[in-house]
Amino acid sequence: MTIKVMILDPSENCSASSLSYGHMVHSFDDSATVEEFATRCGVLTVEIEHVDVETLEKLEKQ
Repeated sequence: MTIKVMILDPSENCSASSLSYGHMVHSFDDSATVEEFATRCGVLTVEIEHVDVETLEKLEKQ
């Protein structure tokens, strides 16, 4: 089973970028960016508290 991991991080050289399938270099708290990132994912998980909660709640309802 192959799992392709996409990451969103404001740092171009973040530690996960070398292990990921794709990397969007943008801010965590920009709702438009988070929404665009989510369109590229089958499953969205968040491992940081700096993401706009309202945007995540909106995505959860979709």
